[in-house]
Amino acid sequence: GMASRGGVYPIAVSIHNSGPSADGALIVKSSSMSDALRTYAYPVSLPEGTDKRIMAYPSVVNYADKVDFSFQGSADAKDASLEVSNRDGMQVGLIGDETGALSALRLTPIKPVKGVRRIFPGQMSGQQFNDCYAKPEDAPDRAAGYQSLSVLVLGAGAERLRPEQWSAIRHSVLDGGSLILLGGAGASYLRVPDAAPLLPLAGLQDAVVSDLRLPQEVVEQSLPGGPVAVTTGTPVPGGQALATQGGRIVLSRRAFGAGAV
Repeated sequence: GMASRGGVYPIAVSIHNSGPSADGALIVKSSSMSDALRTYAYPVSLPEGTDKRIMAYPSVVNYADKVDFSFQGSADAKDASLEVSNRDGMQVGLIGDETGALSALRLTPIKPVKGVRRIFPGQMSGQQFNDCYAKPEDAPDRAAGYQSLSVLVLGAGAERLRPEQWSAIRHSVLDGGSLILLGGAGASYLRVPDAAPLLPLAGLQDAVVSDLRLPQEVVEQSLPGGPVAVTTGTPVPGGQALATQGGRIVLSRRAFGAGAV
């Protein structure tokens, strides 16, 4: 129910047909404060007793306050609507099984970038990071579905992403997106063949470091002590090590098209 202002807002729509077979289209309408109306039609075939799941990609420009859903075709259907709450700030999305894992970001203010002129004094004040989540089964399968994210994070469970979802993620990064791949325990998704083109490291290995120390330009404060599971390896062409510990790379980066991983 919460979307960044403007851009595409992906919504997973479930449809159940309890009657005779029907063909038609899922109609998605996005309305806004300016009374502008955008209508999208997604063709769908519904054999009797089936369930379908469709990813819709309505635009929520002009402060859209709700999205309406209806079925147009050879059957009656119950309409539905979704209230949309617009929010400012930077959207950070996580695909995986750890819903809520990024909630601490809401308490982290966005820092102004040095050397960047603002049109209005204090323009960054009040802005913040917003966290949002998708189970791998519900993640967008088009690059446009990631358009409103400033950063996308993949974690444990992402191994269930389908090939078309991996393709959408790759294209969103190529177009300038920022992607974070979390390593360590539960990072089996990094071994999925569809993830290979994105990785900044090759020859992946699991390891444990006694405690994690990162450069101050990455983390300003010291991290809590204690052993940490990491995924390490050797840089791929174009990959670089941002932090090493005990001879192991614990943080790496690579450019990927106009974006970065």
